Amino acid sequence: MVSSITYALKSQELLQKRGIFSYVEKTPKELSGRSCGYSLIIRDTARYEEAVQLLMSYDIRILRPREGA
Repeated sequence: MVSSITYALKSQELLQKRGIFSYVEKTPKELSGRSCGYSLIIRDTARYEEAVQLLMSYDIRILRPREGA
């Protein structure tokens, strides 16, 4: 989960440029703990750690990582 739709879309674009495919979806309230939130789902689970490291290198704050989401 990321902090905003802006970060979710920016993250998706960064990953796509590296060949890591993902999609954005609204995070269910039960998981986010608040009324709104967005999750970036990484389709290629074998590259999950690589994706997380890439996003962190661009100072994209991951609020709640969930592998295998």
